[in-house]
Amino acid sequence: MSLYNLSDEQAHQALTGKLVLVEPLSKQPPEGYSFLETLVTVRDTYMWFIGESEIYPSKWMIKLPHPIGSTVWLKNKNKLISKDWKVIEVRVCRVQEIAWGDIIKTGFRSNVEDWCPVIQFPETYSLFKDWFNNRYSHPRPRMKSGKLIGYKCWCWDKRSFLNYISTKRRHRHYHCSYIPDTDGIDWLGEHSHGWLYKGKPLTIWINPFVTITMIERGKHD
Repeated sequence: MSLYNLSDEQAHQALTGKLVLVEPLSKQPPEGYSFLETLVTVRDTYMWFIGESEIYPSKWMIKLPHPIGSTVWLKNKNKLISKDWKVIEVRVCRVQEIAWGDIIKTGFRSNVEDWCPVIQFPETYSLFKDWFNNRYSHPRPRMKSGKLIGYKCWCWDKRSFLNYISTKRRHRHYHCSYIPDTDGIDWLGEHSHGWLYKGKPLTIWINPFVTITMIERGKHD
């Protein structure tokens, strides 16, 4: 059993009985690795990535946060609202590659989607992108043997990270030993050299791999 805290938009979508959860992989594969399959099977408890540039391809294994058939409990505003939801499908991709249909099923959509569902409105992408950045751009602790060794965060793109830390309240916690390139080639994957958060090394994952988890409300919920 796992517990997932919903936004208001996600809680509204949950009323339909089906919901897509999008979460970055806590442990990202090394650069140059790609996911072996886009769909995880019912027997899988791990995801497999393979090195693209290897002469003899090497594999990288990451445990699934929500295996197919497992149970998810949902809460909204830290209050338990539903339990015994079942995971029925899991897929993996980079966050910028999420399909339109999956975004709609997360609960984020523009107001005009209801009367014109066949058009892909930019506002829907913007709502989903803002939610992802607001939820996952804030640094989270990296622990080893019970000790804090640094922080990590996940962002849609480089600009999202720089915008997130730009407020005065947040900016005072960050330090970088070089001037970030705000106009050059966009970042991809892991960036950590020179970045500190509250004096500890900060690992920044740009356009990270995410799990797309479809859950369905049980009959007895």
